[in-house]
Amino acid sequence: MVKYTHPSDNYLKALGSFLHTYAEIEYCMTGIFRVALGLTGNQAVSISSGWRVNTIMDQIKRYFQGIDKPLPKNLERAFPKLDELTYIRNKLLHFGNRADGDTVIVSDRYRTIRQRAKTWNYSTENLLSLEEDARTILSCLVVYWVDEKYSKTGKFDAWRPLSKRPWLYVPSDPISDHRPTTKLSRMSGSSV
Repeated sequence: MVKYTHPSDNYLKALGSFLHTYAEIEYCMTGIFRVALGLTGNQAVSISSGWRVNTIMDQIKRYFQGIDKPLPKNLERAFPKLDELTYIRNKLLHFGNRADGDTVIVSDRYRTIRQRAKTWNYSTENLLSLEEDARTILSCLVVYWVDEKYSKTGKFDAWRPLSKRPWLYVPSDPISDHRPTTKLSRMSGSSV
């Protein structure tokens, strides 16, 4: 029988905080799409309904390329980190994982060929940093939205310093999860 180790309460609380803040970003992205493209709320929802965060980011970038304008500074700052956090969020939710106290070990070994399999460790401290970075991303998005919609009237100025905070989460290199298949190597006399 396989023994299941439950993640610590601290880990689960940090994971919940990160995912909650990420959900706020997801909600905000349709508004960012609307403001960036100059659409009404109904137009934005009818076009982007069902799109994931990465698709909305790609379409906004494509729009600015199409009109020969640079991506606004707050979006330019937020999008690469949001792309990174989206990847981590997806790994945490959709890859297999196992708990080890205040750390969860995530592996893609059941989603890819063995030679390419990787493992990542995410601690409670990592998740707290990810959650703070998600808040910084959200601040960048809000400042962009406010500047576009309210023409820099000073409304929501409390968000500005938050949008300039340094990123806290620094990814570590994944650990190779390659485990040779002993049955095949015995049968063929070679390693896989």
